[in-house]
Amino acid sequence: MAISASKIFLSLSMLITILVSFQITNGLKTLRAPWTPDRVYISITSNITDLQLGVHCKDKKHDIGFRSLKFGENYAFDFQPKAFLRASLYFCRFTWADEFHYFDIYKETRDHDICSKCNWKIDKSGPCRETETSDTCYPWNPNHVIEGNNTLMV
Repeated sequence: MAISASKIFLSLSMLITILVSFQITNGLKTLRAPWTPDRVYISITSNITDLQLGVHCKDKKHDIGFRSLKFGENYAFDFQPKAFLRASLYFCRFTWADEFHYFDIYKETRDHDICSKCNWKIDKSGPCRETETSDTCYPWNPNHVIEGNNTLMV
């Protein structure tokens, strides 16, 4: 029994229609396919009392921008992780006075199962992810300076 080309075309057309329908926007709510990951919301709050905290976040393709925060002020952004790949990485540079530090504010391999609304408190000693039950603090990423062909730790 042979399947006609028109039946194959009709089946593929229906499948494409169903897949595209998941992307249709209905008012302010966007319908999405069930296999796409939830949006991730990042909130960064300065816990440095005596100085302004400079925060500049980005990933490989998106520059979220720079903000200067006073104690208790917030910097927030959100993004849609890629479906099927757990490779999302957003990193931030934190500056105050004459110091600067880097931290991977969202590393999907670390954070995916922990938070989709990730709240961070930034202290001079490092960033702490806040949860309802406790805070988890991390060290700053090592700082690298590239001179010529050599990478130096600062």
